[in-house]
Amino acid sequence: MSARLASAASLSVVLLSLAVSACAVSDAAPSSSSAPTAQPASAAPDVCVQAMTRARTCTAQWIPALVDTRAGLDAPAGIAAAVHDDRAGVIAAANAEWATDSQDANIGAACAHMATTITAADRTETGSCLAKASCDEYVACEMPVFARHLGQH
Repeated sequence: MSARLASAASLSVVLLSLAVSACAVSDAAPSSSSAPTAQPASAAPDVCVQAMTRARTCTAQWIPALVDTRAGLDAPAGIAAAVHDDRAGVIAAANAEWATDSQDANIGAACAHMATTITAADRTETGSCLAKASCDEYVACEMPVFARHLGQH
């Protein structure tokens, strides 16, 4: 497998983790530490499911923005080079993975798993993003939330 394809495969493995990491959030008040306040998994999946469902609706905008965000951070390592060499190919690989990861059952399971790791501030910001009218506005609003959590899952 070429380095480019390996990087694209690495991207696909982490796409759902990235996608869900910023939207499964805690209802707890922010603590004085920077660590997220853990809550039972049932406390936060609703906003995550809403965000992931909106991302699925906005796939045409979401996946390229996600790929570009990951490339800008080189997370996972090597994706920046892969995107530089073949952005369209990395986006195609991400879309193929997203076709499975964005199914309702997979979203629900991932959101339940991630619900204990994100802050109330992220939940509030994601709620504001969900109120955006267009996919372009939603993706531009939500992607910075996701970027803060890259590599946590």
